[in-house]
Amino acid sequence: MCGITGSTNLSLPCESYNNAISSIEYRGPDNTGRYLDNNIFLAHTRLSISELSKNGNQPYISKNYKGYVLVYNGEIYNIENVKNYLSKYKIKIKSKCDTELLYLMLSEFGIDKTLKLIEGIFSFAFYDKNQQKVWICRDHLGIKPLYYSLEKGLSFSSSQDGVINYLLEANDTSSIISKKGIISYLQFGYNLPNSQNNSKIKALLPGHYICHDIKHSKTMLKKWFKIIVNNKNRKVINNNTLKNTEKLIESIIKEQSVSEVEGTIFLSGGIDSTLIASNVDKNYIKKAFTIKYSDNDSNDESYIAEKVAKDCGLELLTFEFNFFNYNIDKAAERQLKITRYPFANSTLLSTDFLCQKANKEGIRMALVGDGGDELFGGYPRYKAVYLNYLLSKHNYIKGPTLAIKNTLKYSIQKNIMGFNYLINKKSYLDRRVRALLSILGSTSSFAHRKSHTYLDKDSLVNKDFNLCTDEFDAFFPLNEKPPCSSMVADLLTWIPFNLNHCSDLASMNNNIEIRVPFLDRRLLNYVFSQDISHLGIFNSKILLRKILNKKGFRYISKLPKKGFNPPLKNLVDLNLTEISEIIAETNYLLSEYIDIDVILFFLKSHKSKEKDFSRELWSVYLLAKWIRDPFKFLNYKLL
Repeated sequence: MCGITGSTNLSLPCESYNNAISSIEYRGPDNTGRYLDNNIFLAHTRLSISELSKNGNQPYISKNYKGYVLVYNGEIYNIENVKNYLSKYKIKIKSKCDTELLYLMLSEFGIDKTLKLIEGIFSFAFYDKNQQKVWICRDHLGIKPLYYSLEKGLSFSSSQDGVINYLLEANDTSSIISKKGIISYLQFGYNLPNSQNNSKIKALLPGHYICHDIKHSKTMLKKWFKIIVNNKNRKVINNNTLKNTEKLIESIIKEQSVSEVEGTIFLSGGIDSTLIASNVDKNYIKKAFTIKYSDNDSNDESYIAEKVAKDCGLELLTFEFNFFNYNIDKAAERQLKITRYPFANSTLLSTDFLCQKANKEGIRMALVGDGGDELFGGYPRYKAVYLNYLLSKHNYIKGPTLAIKNTLKYSIQKNIMGFNYLINKKSYLDRRVRALLSILGSTSSFAHRKSHTYLDKDSLVNKDFNLCTDEFDAFFPLNEKPPCSSMVADLLTWIPFNLNHCSDLASMNNNIEIRVPFLDRRLLNYVFSQDISHLGIFNSKILLRKILNKKGFRYISKLPKKGFNPPLKNLVDLNLTEISEIIAETNYLLSEYIDIDVILFFLKSHKSKEKDFSRELWSVYLLAKWIRDPFKFLNYKLL
């Protein structure tokens, strides 16, 4: 959507600031602006979505508030409500720009009051020249990225650490690559916030802000948002809950449909994107985009998306993604150039592909269904963690025998994971069954972590494993019961550092703004206040299914979960030779982190079709590509 950067370190040559600006231009091709005084440097690159005139250009300074400067990346959705609030104090808005709105709120009422009133997605920096203070802030679930460093004052950026490196003049390898970051990646497929590959630079946690006193060189970190769960444990969804949730979802989607550029929906044909398609404001959104995986019928939902689009009165554009013609080397190069560091979520390939197509069609904004699973209990792992909790709670299983495990395995396959599992035992769900059987009788926090683990402790050889494990477990709310505890933990980790990170990188690289209605703060607060996050062992997304049924989409609510994921197994199967060769070439580097015998076991088992290790092999392959020449990707300039 936009790029922001800044620093209180003013001892650098002009070239450093110019390089920092140049590094965020891909996020905002429509305008570039900068601000510099004796205390701070601020810069902004703009991707125009709302208020296309120069009124939205930044850094933003008002004639009536000359002591304040704002650089902002995001979107405020409840504009009318905030305008009405300002009007009570006789404060007038001169434009349609939400930048002016945010600026006035911060100038008049300060950051805490502002954050209580605004609803949206954002990362921003607000500078008070008179107090010589600067605030940097990130939205409630980290939908918009923000990185910072406290080396030599405060430096920040909405892009990854490559920008801040210019402001720190950090060019040595030791400051770029951390072993802990690689271990975090191998464990979970992404970096946790305190395991960033650059040890001097951190990701600002979602729902937090920093106040930096420039004059006195003091910094304060404050948490401004917390997920609060209703612990009444009501298991019945009453009519009021259903009605209020449906109404709230509808209003949020219509609100987020509004833009002054052409928008679309990325329509998978699943529950979440169908709900979005059925509620969009068609004055602003008239098209939907979907992917057809022509080489994998089990992943292809384009025929379902076609029916949904027709029933919703939307034009559907279908784009064919053929993995038989998609070389794994090309896929890995593309992904690493976008992410700069290894990032294992293969959904980035699909999102990047759709964003490329959308950009060519003149689209600048897209609504997606991210967050529906985390908020309404859609993942099989929630059922697994919940089942483990129930069995442990009632002492049905302590050190389960083989006979008990085998009985449970069949029940899990048939009832929990879905009938489709029995048709294809080498499917993605096989991993879920193995994971569940490995957690039976364990604590809920261990079970949750296990459901997210790529490579476990026995596969790795680095002592930082436990540090990453402790950091991951720290996000698990021990005061909540499963499956709600796992859902909250996912909203604090999986959502901001994996899904949101993936969407931001793929979309910004193609000048597209991604909007996520299901991650709206108002919906999140309502869902957990009603405790409708309750999930049974054999049910998921009960509330959303009921809403879809009311709208006439029963054919969607009955379908098993598939997701928008690419057929990664096909890609790995077709390129096992290439994977084996590059792992062999780099095993002297990989062996510092991974037990090479484990990798060879993955290759052998996958090749023999004994087990599906495509996810593990993809993650190791990405690391192997990156680790032999990291600066090839770290220094790559996005277009």
